[in-house]
Amino acid sequence: MKIKKILKLIIALILVLNCGCKKDLCEDQVCFNGGACVDGDCICVNGYTGTNCQNEPPCANITCFNNGICTNGTCDCPSGYSGTYCEIIDPCLNINCQNGGDCINGVCDCPTGYTGIYCQIEQTPVRFRVKEIELNTFPDTNGAYCWDNDGSCYPDVMWIITQTSNDNNVFVSPYWVDLESPGNYSWIDLSFSLYYETLYDIKLYDFDSQSSLQLIANGGMKLSLIYDNPPYPTTMTLSNNSLEFKFKGDWFF
Repeated sequence: MKIKKILKLIIALILVLNCGCKKDLCEDQVCFNGGACVDGDCICVNGYTGTNCQNEPPCANITCFNNGICTNGTCDCPSGYSGTYCEIIDPCLNINCQNGGDCINGVCDCPTGYTGIYCQIEQTPVRFRVKEIELNTFPDTNGAYCWDNDGSCYPDVMWIITQTSNDNNVFVSPYWVDLESPGNYSWIDLSFSLYYETLYDIKLYDFDSQSSLQLIANGGMKLSLIYDNPPYPTTMTLSNNSLEFKFKGDWFF
């Protein structure tokens, strides 16, 4: 009996000694910023990281304005705002340019034919200033015959544009020699106007001499019948059954 009691005492003593010697794993662990130690490791809260929760979350000290949202330390800005903190407001944010206008620095840049703060007003042209004529297609022979009998056969081409009501010449061009159709032949550095409501005769001639012109093709043209609403192109492609050409220039309103 005494031996059994002695063994029980020894076992109890060993258990007491073992419990008394076990070290608390969190005794020397310090957790910052509200972190808590569990089994020797810091459990961090509110986005803090690091062994001791010492690292602030990337958005801790960032304030995003105008409903911006901080993600990984960077402000994600809503449409119409920019800048590091979404503090810059797009000057075009609340501007609605109509009829194809584009807002630039808070001002509507209107397409040709529109005006107004929001490009809401449709304009009517007064005239078109022709800067260049490009000839593309025309009869390069006179039916079964040549225009010229100088061996080349092809015409020496020139333009005459007249105002139908009084037969006054608006434009008389120099001539190009021996043109073949189709092609791209340009008369450049021009400056004459075609008025929007005026009827014109457009005539293409073969130049033989000042006193001898052969009509190659012709047609009537009134701009208001062709372009009756915006946008008004700065290159007008015009044609009839035998002729195709381009007028290039500017509209005036």
